[in-house]
Amino acid sequence: MDNAADLIERLSLQPQVSLHTAKTAINDSLDYNDADGLRMEQLHYLKTLIKYDGLEALNGFKKKRKPEFRDE
Repeated sequence: MDNAADLIERLSLQPQVSLHTAKTAINDSLDYNDADGLRMEQLHYLKTLIKYDGLEALNGFKKKRKPEFRDE
């Protein structure tokens, strides 16, 4: 990480739905043991896959191109 401003800029380019879901998963996992925390993380991850941006991220990776996020 170069500095906080660089991190903030990189995060701002990511889909907001995924960032919100990741933050929620991290916060929720603090209330559980490791196994239950991982299950919570999986549930939150699956929630992102039913959104346009989640599928677009996977398609972009598969096709080796930059995803075009819509915050959907």
